[in-house]
Amino acid sequence: MVIIIGRPTAILNRLIAAFAPSRPPLYMSDVQSWVTLAEQARTYHALCVIINLDLNFADLEALGPAWAQPLLLPYIIGMTNDISRGFTAFKYGLHDVYGPGDCAIHVVKRYQQAIRSFNGYLYFESGKKKLYLKSNEILFLKADNYTTDLFLTSGQTIPLFNTLKSYAQYLPSTFVRIQKSLVINTQFLYAVESTKRKCWLIGYAGVFIYSPIYIKNPTLLVRQPEN
Repeated sequence: MVIIIGRPTAILNRLIAAFAPSRPPLYMSDVQSWVTLAEQARTYHALCVIINLDLNFADLEALGPAWAQPLLLPYIIGMTNDISRGFTAFKYGLHDVYGPGDCAIHVVKRYQQAIRSFNGYLYFESGKKKLYLKSNEILFLKADNYTTDLFLTSGQTIPLFNTLKSYAQYLPSTFVRIQKSLVINTQFLYAVESTKRKCWLIGYAGVFIYSPIYIKNPTLLVRQPEN
């Protein structure tokens, strides 16, 4: 899901098609408020918010840099034909700005590279429990029958009362499934033994065995140096 603020442009449509081909974008006419934007992002599991700064810069400027609040805000991109406006937008917390010199392919590549390393907040909801966690705080998720255990880098384990599938479909691309019941965060992957299908995560003493059916799925795994 993509939230677009302002009229979409040709380059915007190319960007949308590149990473969200199966989900139509959600269009919003203006910024409204960061609280509203955060709620929309949470409701629609948005990976990205795109703001047309040429149409909505005044709204952005009026709201000011309110990014210190612990809101669920995904990767936020501004698009503008005015370079000075683009630089100013960084003061309000935008993660990237695309200008007139960026062709569609460069925009897509830059987005894909950024989203793989982005440590924005992830939202988990389980009954009355609502969690906001950064992606680099999560080592892996493991299914436990019809519930899910969330293993953090701090050593804490948090039980969630929904299936792994219900959470995995909204995780960033750094999270890959290596078993039917296991999704790991490849940001912490440091070694792979392909012959025995073993892999290790930084900060976790255990060894993970990835299933043959998922050998081609975790594309980041095969790029790691073998142990």
